[in-house]
Amino acid sequence: MAVAEGIQRVDRVYFFDLLGAAAGCLALVPFLDRFGGPNTVLATSVLFAVSAAIWYNIAGTLRGRGHGSRAGAGLRGPDRL
Repeated sequence: MAVAEGIQRVDRVYFFDLLGAAAGCLALVPFLDRFGGPNTVLATSVLFAVSAAIWYNIAGTLRGRGHGSRAGAGLRGPDRL
């Protein structure tokens, strides 16, 4: 989705994609040391839910913000994502 919107600047999109992946890899070891495996999974899902809500808030879609937050939190709503 982000690549499709920024196809003219695909080099920048790819750079920031790799930067985010590297930051996630670097953050994984301290999270595992501090919180342990199961709590790291929960913390990661909360971070994912917050980032999805921010992403859809920027896009301006209220429905997408709810779906992204539920998917990130690992919850299923009545519509069974």
